[in-house]
This record gives sequence, C-alpha cells and structure tokens, in this order.
Amino acid sequence: MLFRSLLKRSKDYWWFLLQYFKNDNLEFLRNALVDNQNVKEIRILMAPPKSNETNTVNEEELCKIMEKAKKFKEQYDKINFDLKVATSKEIINKLHDRFFHTKDHSYNFTDFGLVSRSKDVDISDLKENREVRLNQFTKYWNDEKTYSIFGNDKSKLLNYVKNEISKTKQKNN
Repeated sequence: MLFRSLLKRSKDYWWFLLQYFKNDNLEFLRNALVDNQNVKEIRILMAPPKSNETNTVNEEELCKIMEKAKKFKEQYDKINFDLKVATSKEIINKLHDRFFHTKDHSYNFTDFGLVSRSKDVDISDLKENREVRLNQFTKYWNDEKTYSIFGNDKSKLLNYVKNEISKTKQKNN
C-alpha cells in the first residue's frame, strides 16, 4: 500500500506520532496536500532530533524543522497545523513505532523518509488497536513536557534544547 495513496484518501486530519522527523519530510506532506483538499488539521508529534556526533539534541536540524514548519503553516493557513516536540524521557523512550491517524483509520508504518521514497514498505492498518493508539497520541500531545514549535511553547522548547546541550557538554568535560 502506498503511503501517498493513504494520505490522498484520508479525511479531516493527519496525525503523526514518530520519533524521527526531518525538515524535508514537510515537502512530502506539501506534495500530498495537492491531492487532498479534505484535510483540515495536521498534527506532528516527534522526539527532538539527535546529533550523531554528540548524541544530544541537534539544534541545527530542529531550527530547520521550525523554519520550514513556519513556512508550511503560512502557506496552508486554512489548515490547523501544529508540530510538537516531546521532551519527557518517558515519552521519548516509547516513540519507537510510527503511527499515522486519520478520521477513519490508524496505521503503523516504517520510517517517514522511507515511506515517502519507496513503493515497497510495510504499512499496517490498526483496526484492533485504533482506540488505544489514538488515546496514546492524545495523552502525549497534551503532556506538559510536549512543546509546540509555535506560540508560547517555542521558548520552553528552545530552553530545553539549550539545557540538554549544556548537560552534554558538562558530561564530556
């Protein structure tokens, strides 16, 4: 099943729960919106991007995501768009699977970048666990340590990033 065809057929909203989200993934969503005028809301919940060199938050990648998300939000001003970053270790440690929710379905899928490039990926419809996964998404989305990259939460998120980088530097000294 092609991921883009799922996006095309989905109704009302796209909610993504994933550990890894890169700034270029927004371009894939932008292209998918050409085929679907029914989407009224997009939520993306991700873990902070990590740097391979320092194993801490990749501030540069997060800033790229924030910049592209801001442009995305401006371009699609009729869509309620938000992107949040989970900073709770408990939530981050549970973000190994990737879930995509729409009005009528929930799916488990592989890496976001892979599904956007490949025709041969495993995407599973979560018929039995839909309610559990939706409740999980809502719980994580509303957690006090989950910050939007927009509005008042943005400064909290940036403070978290600076603190994480500082902790890593102190450990390495």
